[in-house]
Amino acid sequence: MIRYELVEIPKALLLEAANCELKVCTDSTQNPQPGYGYVKDAIGQLKYALYFDGGTERKLQIKHLRKDLCKVHATWAFSLPTA
Repeated sequence: MIRYELVEIPKALLLEAANCELKVCTDSTQNPQPGYGYVKDAIGQLKYALYFDGGTERKLQIKHLRKDLCKVHATWAFSLPTA
């Protein structure tokens, strides 16, 4: 069974990244070095983390996103055909 979800991340939640706790991975051999931005709630629980890739493209990933802070619009489940 494969499951998909359409999840909306509220804009206000993304804007909280402006005050995130930044950590550069100084032990990395990549240049430029990768880093994380941690967005936490009032009691210090992680809401989500931003991962800044250390490669030349500097890709951004949202990691460990708490889905309870988002809106799930739809879910789909598909059965895989048996061989």
